[in-house]
Amino acid sequence: MKPTVLVALFVCLLTCGNAQQLRMERGFGSVRFYLDSTELAVRQLREELAKEPMALETFKKAKTNQTFASILGATGGFLIGFQIGTLIGGGEPDWAIAAGGAALIVAGVPLQRKSYRQTEESLNLYNRKHALHLRKPEFYLAGTGLKMVIRF
Repeated sequence: MKPTVLVALFVCLLTCGNAQQLRMERGFGSVRFYLDSTELAVRQLREELAKEPMALETFKKAKTNQTFASILGATGGFLIGFQIGTLIGGGEPDWAIAAGGAALIVAGVPLQRKSYRQTEESLNLYNRKHALHLRKPEFYLAGTGLKMVIRF
């Protein structure tokens, strides 16, 4: 083979990699996880994160915070909704209970945000450990020719 073909092949092997990246996309009331372009269920995500113990531990903390936030939000929503239903039905609502429900919802918001941050952190821990460290060649003009430098 010609040296230029070997150099081109070498550069391609260094720069063209297939590192799988985990990412999270948040929607309104939903979170989706992707491994490259493949959507993962939470169970599949746990299996993938099991390859990196610190990432899995952080993800478990995130799921715990998310569970508590969901419980607080659902309970608060029920308390508010029940009082509004009582009002619509012609009864006398207890607005103190509705205020307590609003307080539960407000208390759940920081937990939900913390859950999102911890989930992002766990995905970043995984991605840092499993990403290919790609080398980019640098090209310089040197005298009458071109020189390529690859730093390791």
